[in-house]
Amino acid sequence: MLSLLVIGNVESAYRRVCYHTNWSQYRTSTGKFMPTDIGPDICTHLIYSFAKLQGNKLHSFEWNDESTPWMKGMYAKFNELKTQNPNLKTLIAVGGWTLGSKPFSHMSATDASRREFARTSVAFLRNHDFDGLDIDWEYPAKRSGSTTADRSNYIKLLKTLKQEFDAETKTTGKPKLILSAAVPAGKSNIDSGYNIPEMVKYLDMVNLMTYDLHGSWETKTGHNSGLFKHTGETGDAAFLNLDWVANYLVKGGMPASMINVGLAMYGRGFTLRNPGSHGLESPSRSPSDAGPFTGEKGFMAYYEICELLKTGGTRHYLADQMVPYVVKGSQWIGYEDVDSIRTKVKYIKQHGFGGTMIWALDLDDFHGNCGQGKFPLINAINDELKRSGGPVIQPVQQYTPLVNSQTTTQHVTKTSTTLKPKVINTTKGVHSTRQLGVPTTFSCKGVRDGFYPNPSSCDSYYICASGSPFLAHCASGLQYNSKTRYCDWPRNANCTNPSQPNQPSQTGTSTSPLNTNGPTKLLVFSNAPNTNTPSQTPANTNSPTKLLVFTNGPSKTNLPTSNPVGTHMPTKLLVFTPAPTNAPTYVPAPTSTPSPIQTNAPTKLLVFTNAPAFTNAPVQTNAPTQSPTNAPVTSSPNFNANFCRSKADGLYRDASDCGSYYQCSFGVTFHEPCSPGTAFNPQQDACDYPFNVPACMNYRG
Repeated sequence: MLSLLVIGNVESAYRRVCYHTNWSQYRTSTGKFMPTDIGPDICTHLIYSFAKLQGNKLHSFEWNDESTPWMKGMYAKFNELKTQNPNLKTLIAVGGWTLGSKPFSHMSATDASRREFARTSVAFLRNHDFDGLDIDWEYPAKRSGSTTADRSNYIKLLKTLKQEFDAETKTTGKPKLILSAAVPAGKSNIDSGYNIPEMVKYLDMVNLMTYDLHGSWETKTGHNSGLFKHTGETGDAAFLNLDWVANYLVKGGMPASMINVGLAMYGRGFTLRNPGSHGLESPSRSPSDAGPFTGEKGFMAYYEICELLKTGGTRHYLADQMVPYVVKGSQWIGYEDVDSIRTKVKYIKQHGFGGTMIWALDLDDFHGNCGQGKFPLINAINDELKRSGGPVIQPVQQYTPLVNSQTTTQHVTKTSTTLKPKVINTTKGVHSTRQLGVPTTFSCKGVRDGFYPNPSSCDSYYICASGSPFLAHCASGLQYNSKTRYCDWPRNANCTNPSQPNQPSQTGTSTSPLNTNGPTKLLVFSNAPNTNTPSQTPANTNSPTKLLVFTNGPSKTNLPTSNPVGTHMPTKLLVFTPAPTNAPTYVPAPTSTPSPIQTNAPTKLLVFTNAPAFTNAPVQTNAPTQSPTNAPVTSSPNFNANFCRSKADGLYRDASDCGSYYQCSFGVTFHEPCSPGTAFNPQQDACDYPFNVPACMNYRG
């Protein structure tokens, strides 16, 4: 009994922080993940990702985050886990890669705005039963919308939050809210945005994002989460490993006990230029194929990698970095397995770090399909934390190959290498998709992306996206209006003969796929028409309906960047959110005039999405191989390849085309289209309704 008690105390001395992603609910079949899938005892701290910033206040992100009279929200389901484990702490994270830096930069710029955020955050956390807040600003003084003042304002923000958290505890007697922050692994990001000695004064813990150290944004293979540097790496390349980054924070003044070291429950991959050459730093020509459930090229959940290994993939081992990778044909994926996770946890314990952090719960094998039980990686973490002693984990300089018929050890030639500027190869190919929902004979082949009437029903419509049809339903009492492309009152919709086919006309050439790389916007309306009050109110007038969500947040694999290391990034672009059967329906809001103002109904609310990027895109199957090119893909004959020369990173209006915009990144020009029927709004850095863009009010693209 005494020995068991000692082991339990050893484990409890370490924090085991786990992120939950609120967009994983939209994956299909095996990939679908809900709060009820979380074991209440596998983590000491659960962090719900993400909330968003709206002005100077926290706001929920997904339609079902908060509870309503007709349903229990995801926040409530998430926090109910504490009834099964009273020692569990839950936090909510605000930010993420796609939200970027600009909203944080604005909010933290003045004492008044910081104070408003801190005070309203306390109320938000208490109202939803969270125990703390995780600041995931990626990154202060970096990326579009940042200023050099961010570095000092970030510290002022943390200080203000701590003051408000302390004051609330003194006033109410409640346990003090926890304040944590996610910190990137990139040296330049740390140096420019994070004053480490000052951070220590205000934070309770730091979640260090020691992953995404390499990925398909590079032109040669590299492991996304190596423990040590690769033999022969020099210069900046030698900084891209867990050992260097974690100790860099400690040397900068952060106690090791404050740091939760990040561990990836996923892999990042490449398509090899030559399948016969598959070692580390082998030339690659594109991201690896997308996983069948996560659906992002260059990315796979652990449970998807297991399937790759079961179906002919060969495991290899990088002895100097102490991590595995799998090769199958031209596919190269670096990942973590039970053995490499155990090695990292031993290292974390031996160096006195405060605990582990994982990204993310939904990416481990939570169904147990790999044959290792449920959550094999997370359970390996927990099991290793219970153990005592063990050999000291140190970099390996000399080693011999492992003997295993399915495992090879990467031989390393000790040559001096210098990290060269990376050339970003971007080819935005059309994604192969599978329909979500019921089968249909409706065809979207060869037509523009957008909304189309359902030839067999007035109260539903089809969304064509990249050649695939998706059936969506109007709210009760409304019908699809072909002229306005909204769900509207029947008298306005004028749908008289739904049995007559009204398919989109076929065109000679295919148009561009649904935009997946542009700004993100979500418009939320009431389901009453905007101006004309009907003589009879339709059903569910108090239930909100939402405009089809085109989440056009930049995908990390498509963003030109020198090193997007350490990011909290969703893993697949959302195409649309289908309506659940027991909740308000997501449809285009009814309207009869361009003005969305309604005197006797809720007013239109603009909600800027920060990153569900990667909620429920149609599952990708057998994604076509991308052909490399060094030139950005253009979407208009007016494309100016030199537009971004000497311009700061960011999004810019295309003066010649309301329906397009320029994305500038590291001086490279990308010309992107908005979703059909929307125009770029430079005031919001988002594609918006044309009537909200003064220069484009008559645009009908």
